Amino acid sequence: RLTDAVRSDQIDRAYDATLGDAELARFLETENPGAAEALRRAFARAQRLGLWHPRRNATLGDRL
Repeated sequence: RLTDAVRSDQIDRAYDATLGDAELARFLETENPGAAEALRRAFARAQRLGLWHPRRNATLGDRL
């Protein structure tokens, strides 16, 4: 369950450290596509629910 207990900037850092890192994102897609998909869904849900307002112009839309 997602809540507003985590600030948007903290989600930004989590994104940057996972799907926002091109090398790591490729690794996840190759080695554990289920995990990559779970991350995409979690970030998309946080954004859809208004819990995350990405500071970068290119985020999930570029990777979906």
